[in-house]
Amino acid sequence: MDYNNILRIAGYRGETLKNAAIFCRDNGIEEIAELRMKVNKKFGPPNKNPSLNEVPYNKIIPASGFEPEVYNQMGMAMSIPPALSGALMPDAHPGYSVPIGGVVLLNGAISPAFVGVDIACSVTLALLPIDAKNLEDTKFKEHLLEVLKKVTHFGPGNATFGDGVERSANIIENGSWNISKEVRKQKEIAQRQLGSSGGGNHFADIVGVVKSGNPAYLSSVKDSEVIGLMLHSGSRKAGYNIARYYSKLADEETAKNHTGIPKGYGWFDIDSTLGREYYFSMLLMERYTLANHTIIVNRFSEELGVTPVANITTVHNIARYYNTSSVIHRKGAINAAKGMPGVIPGSAGTFSYLVNGKGNEFSLNSASHGAGRPMSRTKSKALFDEEKFRNSMNGIVHSGIDKDETPMAYKDINEVMDAQKDCVEIDAILMPKVVLMGGKADDGD
Repeated sequence: MDYNNILRIAGYRGETLKNAAIFCRDNGIEEIAELRMKVNKKFGPPNKNPSLNEVPYNKIIPASGFEPEVYNQMGMAMSIPPALSGALMPDAHPGYSVPIGGVVLLNGAISPAFVGVDIACSVTLALLPIDAKNLEDTKFKEHLLEVLKKVTHFGPGNATFGDGVERSANIIENGSWNISKEVRKQKEIAQRQLGSSGGGNHFADIVGVVKSGNPAYLSSVKDSEVIGLMLHSGSRKAGYNIARYYSKLADEETAKNHTGIPKGYGWFDIDSTLGREYYFSMLLMERYTLANHTIIVNRFSEELGVTPVANITTVHNIARYYNTSSVIHRKGAINAAKGMPGVIPGSAGTFSYLVNGKGNEFSLNSASHGAGRPMSRTKSKALFDEEKFRNSMNGIVHSGIDKDETPMAYKDINEVMDAQKDCVEIDAILMPKVVLMGGKADDGD
């Protein structure tokens, strides 16, 4: 029985909710009627705050299920006044406020925390005209790993390559950096980190490509004639600072008019000055992320003397207008509108997928952004040792993978894909051959 969710729906919040859930677990309560009676007697009736009424939301539940905290966080998100509807993707796991893998539709409002601290984090797949048979050669894969290390820098700090055309990329000259004083402050660090990648679970992979369909955007691509460069990173320190700044302001603005809203669940009216500031700074961070990916793809391609035959970028931490009055927040979820191509990565040693959206309203035209975690990073590090990790990466040339990024620390990507088969169809299977990761997390990535 999910005591936290039942008690939250009943109206309990904060420490009372926490203590009541512990009481229910300790006493083995198994009936809802008994739960309500005993909790009411011990802790008193819930504080019925009229601004906190949970809106129902849809759930795409994988075979392994979700952690209870996923329901607790989503329940709170769906309790704020502007909440219209929502959905949990099958890779959902606890995050800050909204679960990673949570989709929330708000009426005339935007919440910076519901987008997350790594604004516009994205996955790009570039298909390169290189004979796939080369990926059977370990020396060639080791060469590709060295090239990856040369063309981007992972983790804290600045990009490691010298000044050049990239440094004066259009994104840095964009007038949008003048949206606000806070955004303008981030321009210098954004320029220094241009072309770099985040730490933690961010990566640069080389994959083999096997088509399972023949959509128009892949019609000229033959499996044996291409390899894929797959990148995962976001808006770096600039995005992190902007996210933290506007999340704090949203909580402060919300507290002026509403009581009982926890930190991390604040919002702006989308038509307010602060709402517009955040919305357009978020779009700037999306352009900045794409510029980073473009630089890395171009540098990698130039090193190998090739030109990409296709580029697909999928953003998974973003808010968009869903219609004229509502805003959809996808935090660790992708846009799976009908015909929309997307990339869903697995873990470091498992398949990833190039997909096509089916436009499923049940999921709010959304799908998972990856495999998702069944446990915390801390627990993963305690459970999985180096030998287990090495065995899971058989034949994959790799570097920079922390223990909590072992494939065993993630849900089964095939289970996740099966759960959302009504949301996306698979256009290609992407097989990992070279994996470079960021290691220790930084910048809120």
